[in-house]
Amino acid sequence: MDLNPLFDADGSDGDSSSHSSLDGLSYTGAASSAVSTPPIAVLQTVNIKSHVPVVLELANPNYDEWRCFFDAFLGKFNLVSHISSPPTPEQRHDPDWIVVDQCIVSWLYISIAKDVRNIVRAPKATAYRIWQAIREQFRDNELHRAVYLEAEFRNLVHGDMDIT
Repeated sequence: MDLNPLFDADGSDGDSSSHSSLDGLSYTGAASSAVSTPPIAVLQTVNIKSHVPVVLELANPNYDEWRCFFDAFLGKFNLVSHISSPPTPEQRHDPDWIVVDQCIVSWLYISIAKDVRNIVRAPKATAYRIWQAIREQFRDNELHRAVYLEAEFRNLVHGDMDIT
């Protein structure tokens, strides 16, 4: 019998003691061990744009919307562990884990605009590293981005009139 990841084995909502949290998301500990990752061949054919219809951009502050879709997508395929913690040495040497992680890296790169990709990309990066770089760009850099956007706003020109 397959377990529903939203409920415990008895069909009731899981109690809070069996949950772990990742940035406000709640996952049932018992269910996560019962749900397996889809086969690699299936993951390699997933069209990320059908699951994450939002492209993350610097100019259009849509991180929260993009993040909501990506979190749901990773949860749907039981892949949250790739972005929630750095890979262990064993994982870094597991060919199957590497292929799945690189699928996630590819999906991340495809779902972000070129300007964001130029900031966060790195050779031989893991999904965790790219995810953290994106989060830092949009969460930890809010003051820096506000200053940048304010300067850009003040330099706007409409015809021969400036913004003032």
